[in-house]
Amino acid sequence: MFDFTALKRSVGEYVDSLKLEPGDRIPTENKLCRKFEASHYQIRKVLAELTAERNWVTIQGSGTYMPGGLERRPRERIIAFVHSNLHDMTLQLSEAHNLALENKYQLLLFGIDHTETSAEQECLEHLAAQRLHALIIDPHPGNERISELLDRFVAQGTHVVLLNGSAALRRRYPTYSFNYRRAGYMSLVQLMRQNVKKVIHISPYDSIAWQHEEFRQGVDEASVDFSFPVERRFAKMFLDVRNFKWSWQPPEFQIPLEEDCGYVDDNDPFEASYLQTQLQAAGLCHVPVISVYYTSGPSACTTLCFNMSEVMKWVVNELIHNSAHLPPERRFNPVLTPPAESQEPYRVLW
Repeated sequence: MFDFTALKRSVGEYVDSLKLEPGDRIPTENKLCRKFEASHYQIRKVLAELTAERNWVTIQGSGTYMPGGLERRPRERIIAFVHSNLHDMTLQLSEAHNLALENKYQLLLFGIDHTETSAEQECLEHLAAQRLHALIIDPHPGNERISELLDRFVAQGTHVVLLNGSAALRRRYPTYSFNYRRAGYMSLVQLMRQNVKKVIHISPYDSIAWQHEEFRQGVDEASVDFSFPVERRFAKMFLDVRNFKWSWQPPEFQIPLEEDCGYVDDNDPFEASYLQTQLQAAGLCHVPVISVYYTSGPSACTTLCFNMSEVMKWVVNELIHNSAHLPPERRFNPVLTPPAESQEPYRVLW
């Protein structure tokens, strides 16, 4: 009668006798089958239990390895993407995900909360336990440890690329960013063409994200170039999940509803939709509003879109086929998308 417990004990003792170092490969399933004259099913079950008990690391298509010794293990065919803004990100990553699967890679999405740096640090600490093929990240602008954390991945042989980042980070890692400065410039020019007398720019309240800072710089640059007045208000809408009610921060903020004026909102399309709804309720149905976002879906107002789907497909393709010679930098420009023909299905009602 087959004694599974005895086989498991024998395999464990045999592996112990090899004096393997952290990161060393454990004998293959075929070798263990021959040595112990056991079936593949029996050895596979033994390895599964020993792996769980001893924290061995299984790398698909490569084998099973002793824990630790990341630098000695082969890189796993995993590309991790760490990002704070989820919205419809899963849908926009579908083409990049399919491209990864076609080349026998996994593309894993990690959505984190950028209200504090600890969430990003915990996520990266978790991922550092694996030797990834690549890490794509839109880093938190306030994380003072970000270079230290990313250098750990580089030391393990992981390819690190950034989506956006500070000037200091861009000098250290390949960066494929969205040209928010150009988006800011384009938004003001587009509104000027609609014969408005001034522009009100609603910029996120209490935001340290560099994309918002770059967008403001683009708006200001166009304002100086064309001697055109811009009035900036800092505010952001938040959802009270208990009462399902939206409110502005700071609380005293009031939307300035004016004629002969254009509006630009670079927070998110929901806020821009609310802004447009309020303008229409005040009888200002033809006042132009521009939103900034990375999606190509239909919107109730004019949108400056960054095509995340195309960007991620390009980045993943580079990491799979050109990882040894990654371009150091690339800036993706926005596309101006007009409002949907029928605004009613997409206009958020408040």
